[in-house]
Amino acid sequence: MMASHAVRIAHARARLRQTKQFQAQQSQQKRKTAAVENAHTHQSDTLDSIATPLSRLSTELMLSRGAFETPVKAPYEFLFHHYVHSVMPLLSTHCKWLSEQIGYTERMNKEWNLNMSITAEQSSKFNDSTLALVIILAQDEVVLGDFEMAQNHMRGASRMAELNGGQQTLGLDGFLELVFNKWVDEKIILIFIMSEPTNIPAGSTVLVTGVNGFVASHIAKQLLLRGFKVRGTVRDPERTSWLVKDAFKAYVDNGDFELVTIKDFTAAGVYDDAIKGVSAIAHVASVVTFDSDPNTVIPQTVQAATRILEAALNEPSVKTFVYTSSIVASTFPAPGNDTRVTRDTWNDVAIELAWSPPPHPPSQGSIVYAASKAAAEKAVWQFVEDKKPKFRVNSVNPAMIMGEPLDESHLQTVGAWIKKLWDGDVSQLASFSATYHIDVKDVAVLHVAAILDPKISNERLQAWAENCNWNDMLAILRRLYPQRHFIDDLPNQQRLSISTDLTLPLQLLKKWGNQTGWRTLEQTIKDNVQLLGENEK
Repeated sequence: MMASHAVRIAHARARLRQTKQFQAQQSQQKRKTAAVENAHTHQSDTLDSIATPLSRLSTELMLSRGAFETPVKAPYEFLFHHYVHSVMPLLSTHCKWLSEQIGYTERMNKEWNLNMSITAEQSSKFNDSTLALVIILAQDEVVLGDFEMAQNHMRGASRMAELNGGQQTLGLDGFLELVFNKWVDEKIILIFIMSEPTNIPAGSTVLVTGVNGFVASHIAKQLLLRGFKVRGTVRDPERTSWLVKDAFKAYVDNGDFELVTIKDFTAAGVYDDAIKGVSAIAHVASVVTFDSDPNTVIPQTVQAATRILEAALNEPSVKTFVYTSSIVASTFPAPGNDTRVTRDTWNDVAIELAWSPPPHPPSQGSIVYAASKAAAEKAVWQFVEDKKPKFRVNSVNPAMIMGEPLDESHLQTVGAWIKKLWDGDVSQLASFSATYHIDVKDVAVLHVAAILDPKISNERLQAWAENCNWNDMLAILRRLYPQRHFIDDLPNQQRLSISTDLTLPLQLLKKWGNQTGWRTLEQTIKDNVQLLGENEK
């Protein structure tokens, strides 16, 4: 009898839950239907016709054009109109049903007007009012808590700006330009991206070694933009003062960026203090002297990697370790090499050649560098196999890295290849008749993905973009700066035939960088030489 009673009670409760769910669904559908019907009564292609929810609330907030002390331009009036007639009512409405109906109605009205505006465009370009409407739609979704839809709107706005030839061609000025640029700004888009689950919580500290370097500084920037704290290691704080006085000063002021000095990254226990309390590590620092003597490069690079791994093993807060490797850790990117690079492809040839008996001519510098990256990354994965750490380990293996320098010192490094083309210095270019380029910003995003994505572990993420050569780059430079003289095309330029599967890296670039593909060679070169062009004016 008691069992039968329990069954009836359980059945009754289940029916009650089903009834409540059905009623909630019906109520929600009615709200949406009412919102759609209301929106369709306002079918106009002008922004002023957007139905205001203030008619349902207090009339004390109503404003007329004469309410402004001085005349204002239409775009400013539009933004103020939106804030008063849409944002304020939503924020001041305590009734959930009313705020939802207002939200549905507002979105339907704006989407209708957006459709009418796009349909009315006479060319592939969009006027500033249409773009502003897309930004407003994204802002509304943020207010309503739908970050995925807000991100979709922002992607649309970014694409519209691209079709217009970039943000600088929109003809915006003053406050409107500020508002638009802020909403298509990298940081705002990253807020939407960061709604994804992360391996470590926002606000966590990430240790970035060699943070003053070209790649490491971009990794630090990406992490800071996404709401993480960065502790960066440098050898000489005076030479790298630009980090705290210029590039990341705002983050220094609010306590999100700090530097620690490590003069010898191969010394025992050197990372013990720097690593305390960090949630993740990006080990970017390496020996990049291109010295041809393997004794001054390979052991130091390997030891630096193992030292920091040993420190991480003893720090319970560490959840992720990312090693900055290179394409040359897997194979030489040289014409005639048709290697298919996989997870288990290693450049053992480089290691063998680097340790060949002396003499070691300067031309072997690139071979020794390749050997150091291969040997160090091998040591990282051997450490994982032997010690079985609790933290995740990934590597990022970029091709030839180019792109925007965050400091002028980055233009003076050995690997500043575009600077060499700009200056007409071909002394080191002849040994590379073909390459894969990769933008430094894409490399930074992949590091962020390797740190934050909870699904990524034990991955070697190859980062190769366009198969190119020096003449391709010279053609772009001539197109970007037609008034400037550049050297003639180099002879015997070729293409690479090595290959790999880039499916996962591109998926991560989409997920964590809001990009549908690698940044193009032209984008990269344009960013790379902008500072050079400005210095010549």
